[in-house]
Amino acid sequence: MFGDILALILITKTKDAYYYPMGATKYTYINIGEVSTAKFNNGLYGYNVTDPVSYNYPASIISNYLYRGGLWIGANVNGGLVSAEFYNDELESDDNYINPVTGFRYIGPGKSAKDVYAVFKEASSVSPKLGVRVFERTLSWPNKPYNQFFIHEYWVMFDPSLKDAAIPNSIDSVFIGVWFDADACAASTRPSFWYDNLVFFDGLYKKAIDEDPRYLSLNGYTTDDPLLEYLNGVNFGLEDKYTILGDNAILEPDGIPDGYIVWGDDPIERQISAKAGVDTTNLPTLPDGRKYIYLIPRGMSYIFYDARDKTVNEENIKRCPGFVFASFIWADPTINDSAFSANNIMPAGRIVRPHAHQWWNIETDPPSAGQANADMYYYMAGHIAKTEYYRFVPIPLDRNATQFDYRFLLTIGPYSVTYPDTIRFVLVTGVGYGLNGGNDNYYKGGAYILGARQLVEIAYRAFYLGTNCDPGHPDNCPPNPEQFPDNHYKVPIPPPSPSLRYSSQAGDVILVWDNRPEITPDYVTNELDFAGYAIYRTLFAPSFRMPTQNDRGSLLAISFKNGTPDSRKDSIVKSLYNLSLQQLRDLGVIIIDTLVRSFVDNTVSPGFPYFYAVSAFDFPTTDPLTYGLSQQSALDNYLKTSTGAPLPLYVGSEVSGDDWRDKVRVVPNPLKGSAPWSATKIAQEIEFQNLPSSARVDIFTLSGDHIITLYHNNPASGSLKWNLLTKNGFLVSPGVYIAKISDSKGNSKILRFMILR
Repeated sequence: MFGDILALILITKTKDAYYYPMGATKYTYINIGEVSTAKFNNGLYGYNVTDPVSYNYPASIISNYLYRGGLWIGANVNGGLVSAEFYNDELESDDNYINPVTGFRYIGPGKSAKDVYAVFKEASSVSPKLGVRVFERTLSWPNKPYNQFFIHEYWVMFDPSLKDAAIPNSIDSVFIGVWFDADACAASTRPSFWYDNLVFFDGLYKKAIDEDPRYLSLNGYTTDDPLLEYLNGVNFGLEDKYTILGDNAILEPDGIPDGYIVWGDDPIERQISAKAGVDTTNLPTLPDGRKYIYLIPRGMSYIFYDARDKTVNEENIKRCPGFVFASFIWADPTINDSAFSANNIMPAGRIVRPHAHQWWNIETDPPSAGQANADMYYYMAGHIAKTEYYRFVPIPLDRNATQFDYRFLLTIGPYSVTYPDTIRFVLVTGVGYGLNGGNDNYYKGGAYILGARQLVEIAYRAFYLGTNCDPGHPDNCPPNPEQFPDNHYKVPIPPPSPSLRYSSQAGDVILVWDNRPEITPDYVTNELDFAGYAIYRTLFAPSFRMPTQNDRGSLLAISFKNGTPDSRKDSIVKSLYNLSLQQLRDLGVIIIDTLVRSFVDNTVSPGFPYFYAVSAFDFPTTDPLTYGLSQQSALDNYLKTSTGAPLPLYVGSEVSGDDWRDKVRVVPNPLKGSAPWSATKIAQEIEFQNLPSSARVDIFTLSGDHIITLYHNNPASGSLKWNLLTKNGFLVSPGVYIAKISDSKGNSKILRFMILR
C-alpha cells in the first residue's frame, strides 16, 4: 500500500549510487533556448553525469532539474514485460541507422532550429526482447514562446526480426511510458537538493473520475503560508482560480478548470482550427465573452520544489522556480481518448488523453531484477497496490508524505500490436516558471516567464501550425520523424546566432563576429530576412535582460542592415522589446544605422566578470498573424569552456607606478558567495587591482593566522586573482580578512576585505 512508497526512513543513499557506465552512448547539447539539456542517443531525455547538464533553467545556469529520464515500452506478456530494468540503460543506439561520428542520425536545423534525431532499440542486456526499434526526433527553438520546451516525435516499430521467439506475434495491452527522476534543483542551497520535490498531475478528466469515485473525495493541500499559495486548492487541475492566457495568468476564475486548455481563444488557434475544417464563426463563449472551440485537459505530469522546509524555502523558491513537466500532445487512438460526433460547428474528432500518472520515491524504486518487469508494467498500467490502484495518483501531500525524492511516470495506451506494427506519439517536455508563469526577479530582472501550463498549450500550437488538423482532429497529421520538411511547426524562426569572439585589450573589450545570419534563409518562409544585430553585456552570469521602459537591461547597442528606413527600425524594435526606437536612444542604447560585425566596449571596469552575446534579428514576415513579428536569435554565443560552462571575461587593471598605494584595491568587496554567479559554477575569485609590476600579497585572518602568499610579476597588467583557497587547498570560511601588499622596494599597504556566503 502507500505505506511502502511513503515510508520515512533514514536516508543513506546518495545520487552517486545511481551512476552507471555509459559505454558507447553519446550525447549532444541542446542549449539554444531558455532551457538546455544533454540529449542522449539511447532514449534518455537527459542524464546529469559529470559533464552533461539536464533541463537547466535558465540555460546558462547549472541547475539540473532533471537527474535522469527515459522511455519504457511494456506489454502484457508473461504477466507483464517492460523493455528495461529500472535505472539500467533501457535502450541502446541502433548503429545501423546513425552517423558513427556523432552517434545520431542527424543533428542540426530541420523541422526546428535544432533537430536531434536518434534511432535506438532494446539494449543487448535486456531479455526477453519485445523487438522494438524507436525513431525519435527532438525539436528545439531559441525564440519565445517556444524556447522553454522540447518536442519529441516518435515511431515505435515492432520489428519481428528483433524480438525473441517466445514473444507472440500479436500482443495486447501495450503501453508507452515516460519517466522522469527530476530534482528541483541543483541551484538549491540544500546539500541533498533532490529531496525537496513534490510531484503531481494536471488535467484529470471525467472518464477517470467516473471509473474511480475516490477522486471526488480528495482535497487539495491548504496552508496559511503565503510561500505555498500555489498549492492551495490544487486538485488535479480541477480547481478554478486562474484565467490562464497564452502570455499571462490572471488570479481570477473564468469558469474553466485550471488544468484545461481553452483552445480557440487565441487568433492563431482559431486559424489552425479553421484549416482543419472547423467553422469558427459561431462558436460558444466563455463567461467573459471569449470564444472557444473545445477544452483539452493537459494530461501533464510535473515535479516542482517542495517549499515546506522553513529554513531554506524562500531563497530556494527564487533559485528553483522551475516546474519540470511532460505531456503527450499527439498519439495514436486509445480507449482513453474523448471522441465526439460531427455537428454544425465541427467535424467528428477526438482528444488525446494519457492512460496513467504514477509516482514513487528513491527508496521504493522498482527492483532491478526478478519482479522488476512486472512491477514496472503495472505501474505503466496504473494498477498496482503500491499506489492503491489509482491510475492517476494523488499528490504526495494527500497521502501524508513529507519531502522526498520523487519520480513520475506518464503513460499512453493500451494498444494491441501485431508485428510489424508502429505506435506513433508526440511528447512535450520542458521547464516552466512555476505552474502559471510569473515575473522572474532572481535570474531575469523581473521579466515575465511562461509557466508549465502555458507551455503545453504553446507546444500544441507549434505542432499544429501549418497542418490541416487541430487538437480535436489529430488524425490527419500523424508525426513522421523521417519526413522533412513537413507541414507541422510553421513556427517563426530567427536567424542563427553568429559565431562570436571577444577579448580584453588596453582596458576595452573588442567583439568580432561572422556573417552567418546574413546568408542563412528562414526555413519556414525561405526568405533571407536578416535585419541586423543586437549586442548585449552582463555581469557575473550570462543571464541577459531585455530593456524595459526604465532600464536598458543588458542591451548595449543595436545595428541595422544598411538602408533600413526609420519606420522599419521602429517596428522591429517594438516587436523585439515593446519599446520605440526613440525610447531605446533615451535609455542610452547605441543605435548604429549601418551593418557592423565588430564592436568596442570602452565602458567596462577592471576586475569584474563580464559576459557578452550578439543576437541576429529579422524583419517581420509577410504573414505576422501566423508567423509573428521580428525574432532574434538565442543569446547563446558567450564564451564557454570545453564542457559548455560559462566562461567570464575579466578586464585587467593597469600597472601602477610609485603611487600604487593610493590606487590599489580589492574587488569585489564584499564577495557575496550567494550571488547569482556562484550558481553558474564559475570559480569564485577576488582580484587585487592597480598593483605595481612586481608585488607580494600575504593574506591573514583577523586573528593573524597566515592563509596564503601570492606573487605578482607582470609588467603588462596590474591585476592578480585569488581563488579563495588556502595554501593547503581548502576553501576559506566566510569572514573578514587582511591583505598585506608589498612591492620590491619594501613599501606596503594593508587592505581589509569580507567574504560572505
